[in-house]
Amino acid sequence: MLAAARVQPWHLTSVEQEGLPEADDLESLLAALSWPATVDGMAVTVERVVLPPHAEAAMPADPDEALRYLLAHPERTDVRIAVGALREGASWCALRARTHDSDDEVGFGPDLVPGLVQAVRATLA
Repeated sequence: MLAAARVQPWHLTSVEQEGLPEADDLESLLAALSWPATVDGMAVTVERVVLPPHAEAAMPADPDEALRYLLAHPERTDVRIAVGALREGASWCALRARTHDSDDEVGFGPDLVPGLVQAVRATLA
């Protein structure tokens, strides 16, 4: 790991963090995390189900009913999201919809999911 970083300064090593605090959702979990100065960056991957705005507006208020509605909706899209940020400020995102599940149909950019990028950066502050 250290040797790879010496050869390639942008080498990243994935370390799965165990023993995370209990949280109701990803946003709450990220808000509770902070990393020591020895951690250069952080990334998170997540799968989400999204609906078009008109379908989202009709979602029931009750959480259990909303989940059933979401999972059964014919216009739902399953999306995989990866967001990372370095302590120095650089960020990157990758999005892939299950309906377009091929390597050449991945969206990339530094700020595709701004709220999640901000939450990841906050863990490094």
